[in-house]
Amino acid sequence: MFCTQCGAVINDEQAMFCPQCGSPTKRADQMPYSESLSKKPETLNQRSAVRGGSENNTEILDTPFVMNHAEQKKESSSNKEHKTSGVMKWILIGVGAFIVVLIIVIGVLIGVLLPRAKNTDTEIAGQDEHQEITPEELDNIIASVDTEEPESEESKLTETEAPELTTTEAPLILASELIIDNKLYTIVVGDKLVIPVSILPSDVTNPGVEWRSDNPEIAEIDADGNIVGKSFGSTSVYCSTIDGSDIVEKCEIMVVQTPSQRFVSNLYVYCLSRSASADEIQSWADVIESGTMSPAQVAASFCKSEELNESALNNEEFVKIVYRTYLNREYDQAGLDNWVNLLNDGMSRDDMLAYFANESEFHQLLEHFGLE
Repeated sequence: MFCTQCGAVINDEQAMFCPQCGSPTKRADQMPYSESLSKKPETLNQRSAVRGGSENNTEILDTPFVMNHAEQKKESSSNKEHKTSGVMKWILIGVGAFIVVLIIVIGVLIGVLLPRAKNTDTEIAGQDEHQEITPEELDNIIASVDTEEPESEESKLTETEAPELTTTEAPLILASELIIDNKLYTIVVGDKLVIPVSILPSDVTNPGVEWRSDNPEIAEIDADGNIVGKSFGSTSVYCSTIDGSDIVEKCEIMVVQTPSQRFVSNLYVYCLSRSASADEIQSWADVIESGTMSPAQVAASFCKSEELNESALNNEEFVKIVYRTYLNREYDQAGLDNWVNLLNDGMSRDDMLAYFANESEFHQLLEHFGLE
């Protein structure tokens, strides 16, 4: 006989329950108390009654109650195993998903960074191929790095951040006066002369000047005011400012060739305070060179000339002119006072001129000019 529930073989033809699963057999269904047997007996006595009052332990263990109890234990253990396997399943799924994501991220990073590294290596390799640094250049680079000053905070400011600095330009100071020491100069052919000038005020912005000569064939002058005598004659030279003040000053230049011409030219300058023409100088030079008059007599003639009009001069003014004519210089105060007192006391002007003609300083001047 077979169990209709689990298919187990039942050797006891009289058995009402399957010894394997505890299900009622067909024999139990045929029994008049089959309805009561379909329920699980609750006590051992009931189970014994079902079994016909048998107290056989083997039969009691084979009752549905015992079988169902064992089956419940198996189901509980199976449920626990199922729950454990479910938890492990989700853990394995999570670990697998994390590994997949990690592999994808690593692949992306390799795909992005590897080409850049290759390009950098290529650039470095290209630089190494086209540029070689010598040991000297390397030393210079190291020295420049060591000596390089740290960037200041001000240099870090951008053009928009840097404060605007306002600069005040210094006011333009123009020349107000141009001064030439002497207005008359005598120079020998071939000699050089520097004309000193001064500009006021002293803090003029541009103190530069320009020079020009009316006749460069007689006297040539350069940009620095250096005059070179070229030939016998007189000419004018001009000095002008270049700062826009447009100040111009003039002086006369007499270029002579012989000692007598030079002496006569000085007489015009220091006695008559003017330059002479070439004819005027040459006429008096001929008088000296011919022996008609001595240099002292020519000097006296200039001091008593109508042009000077010495009669209109007082004693002090006359003495000053005599110092310039005979000694080629300005007076000293002691000498001036002495000669003025002598003239005031009755000395004639002719006697005074004769005395100056015999002065050693006058003879030294003649020797300087090349005259006896």
